[in-house]
Amino acid sequence: MILRVYALYGRSRLILAFLLFLWVAQVTLSSIGMRTGFAVPLPPGFVGIFIAVIRFHSVV
Repeated sequence: MILRVYALYGRSRLILAFLLFLWVAQVTLSSIGMRTGFAVPLPPGFVGIFIAVIRFHSVV
């Protein structure tokens, strides 16, 4: 996606630098979160992995 936005803005090096900065920040924060993260308690009655599923209904 970074390459697409970079191309969309006419190969602007300023846009590329900004996008790469955002990417490095995201990777850094994600790795910090993985190392210092904690388990989130499950709601009462749930056991194991909890995956939320949302169904979208279109209005015609």
